Amino acid sequence: QKKIVGTVFVTSEDFVLDYDPRSKLLISYNRGELHGFDRAGVMTAWRMNPGDSKAEPLVRWDARLEQKRLWSHWAKVVNERVILGKTDRKTYTAWDIVDKKVVYSIKARSFFDAQVVLTKDRQHLIIPEDGYVTVIKAATGELAFQLKAPSSVSGVNVNDAGTKIAALTKDRLYVWELDGDDRRPIAYNAPLIGNPFSARLDWLDDD
Repeated sequence: QKKIVGTVFVTSEDFVLDYDPRSKLLISYNRGELHGFDRAGVMTAWRMNPGDSKAEPLVRWDARLEQKRLWSHWAKVVNERVILGKTDRKTYTAWDIVDKKVVYSIKARSFFDAQVVLTKDRQHLIIPEDGYVTVIKAATGELAFQLKAPSSVSGVNVNDAGTKIAALTKDRLYVWELDGDDRRPIAYNAPLIGNPFSARLDWLDDD
């Protein structure tokens, strides 16, 4: 229809980090007041339908996200009750906003702190690590499976169909076919795009 269907105002200090149209949850982060070199951050979960002019605040809780540049704060809605956020370097914490408790906390084994990826269906978290690609169930933190990589992984992603995982290292791109029995990856030389630090990968289509 080529028009704005709704505008929602939150406070000027609340920065929106994610919205899930299925659970109708929006999450925002307030860095809080500065105490010395540290800040006491606050997360808020809101209920909002697409097109609404108001967002209903559901719960607000102390949750210090990793203190880097504001635009690098990372948090995602997993489902209608679980919120996942990066709370420190290499560390991710999941909160249950219904029972108001921490569900799990994990620390990625990645020297350069490569970025994790939440799958499109929000069911799994893909973690690039040194020598592995680890996949956990995002709602519970349980291990789903792990793929052995020949070296440190700097970036990962899964295609929309959920059948292939790609991982980048300092000089190669590896692709695993998840719908077969063979878990050995296909390797592509990629010295011009590879790096050992932290990289972003995106699938343009399923291939």
